[in-house]
Amino acid sequence: MVVDDDQDIVELKTRSLIIEQFKAVKAYSGEEALSVLEERPIDFVILDIMMPDMDGFEVCRYIRNKNNIPILFLSARDRDIDKIIGLEIGGDDYMTKPFSIQELTSRIKAHFRKVDRLYREWNEHKQEIDEINMVSGSLLVLNDKTFEAYLDNKKLDVSTKEFQILSFLVRNPNNVLTREQIYEHITTDYWAPIKTHDNHVMLILEIERPVGLIRIYDTYLNLEYIEVLLPLLILIDLVFVILTIYFYFNITQPIGILNTRIKSVNIGRSFTSLFSKSKKRNDEIGELYYHVNEMEERLYLARKEQIDMIAAIAHDLKTPLTTINGFVELLIIQKNLSEGEKHEYYELILKKSKHIKELINDFSAFTKGELELETIDMKATEALKLFENIAEEYETELSGLDYELIWKHSFSLNQFLIIDEHMIRRVFGNLFSNAVRYGEKKDLKVYMSGYRQGHYAYLQVEDNGTGVPDKELSSLFLKFFTPSC
Repeated sequence: MVVDDDQDIVELKTRSLIIEQFKAVKAYSGEEALSVLEERPIDFVILDIMMPDMDGFEVCRYIRNKNNIPILFLSARDRDIDKIIGLEIGGDDYMTKPFSIQELTSRIKAHFRKVDRLYREWNEHKQEIDEINMVSGSLLVLNDKTFEAYLDNKKLDVSTKEFQILSFLVRNPNNVLTREQIYEHITTDYWAPIKTHDNHVMLILEIERPVGLIRIYDTYLNLEYIEVLLPLLILIDLVFVILTIYFYFNITQPIGILNTRIKSVNIGRSFTSLFSKSKKRNDEIGELYYHVNEMEERLYLARKEQIDMIAAIAHDLKTPLTTINGFVELLIIQKNLSEGEKHEYYELILKKSKHIKELINDFSAFTKGELELETIDMKATEALKLFENIAEEYETELSGLDYELIWKHSFSLNQFLIIDEHMIRRVFGNLFSNAVRYGEKKDLKVYMSGYRQGHYAYLQVEDNGTGVPDKELSSLFLKFFTPSC
């Protein structure tokens, strides 16, 4: 059964399973999945986590209370804590989106192979295990290695002595056993038989332990003691009241204000200093106030950087998405494309899709604290081939937006640049994206040129648009900055 609130994803998974000769059942919510389980037998569940009515974790807990169907979580949530929770609450496997169809079907087949193998091994060794490890009655199972007893597959709460008695009785079926035989088998300690009112015999283990007796003496306070102690008690009470008032105004109340402040922290609102309405203290409470205030400032700064980072992510994703949308639109509009041109467009779309996947993987690694600074991989790259390849790629892309790219260069064969080609292509992607963003002209023209001067190569991109506003020029190189347009 495939459980996911995204109909396209459900369709993709079910078609893939049908190709592999599986029978697939669809469910678009957690509640629908549970209804299907009530109506028909299911052998395997592919379960999404983020669903509106009931999330995947709740569905998994409900299923585990009923049966042991294998459950594979398939979700966009790829943090380690999500995987740990999914497996701890009863999941058998965990995959993250985007996923490989072949890997998904291979994992499902592996689960079924594991179940078949365990079933065969159990049937092959069941008799041997029964003879060596356990003694079984019709409904009772005893495990001599772990001293555990089960009745109708339910574990019994028995002590070690009770288990020994039960095991001895089961090993001697159809035999009448005397109390002495049971005593000798169970323990060397002395068991005292005691008869109840209905002549049943109870076995009580005798334990010899000295019991200490405590004598309690009455103590009398004479009147002189009371006259001395009473003023002392009053003085102690007075000191206690004074200390209580002091601690309330100097410790309890400030701590209460601090707790209220911490509970009401809302990074969505503007920041107000903790010292704006109170005098700064020079003791430990004042130092605590200072650290809480500093923590709030860092939270607000982190919130701002988070917002800026999300804007930067959106900005980096828009460039390849624009390319993909443009080429898809060209494939739809231009009906008379040759097979070679179609293949070229498909290659460009695939290339940009891989670029998006790389970006998403980088962002995902960043959220898990695994991302390290990207190293620059400097290699020799042919200048002419690199320039013309970038120019032709963006010439096609801009033409799909009714813009024109005019390019020229003076590079020749066997001229090489020592660069990181992946980084340079990303730079050009941002340059062309900003040219379109800030062009604000219907007849936008972008000019790209390249030439060699001495031991250096110069690559330039210009356009006839309005350009980046002056107020934003100084912020272009700030961390996570994206233009406001």
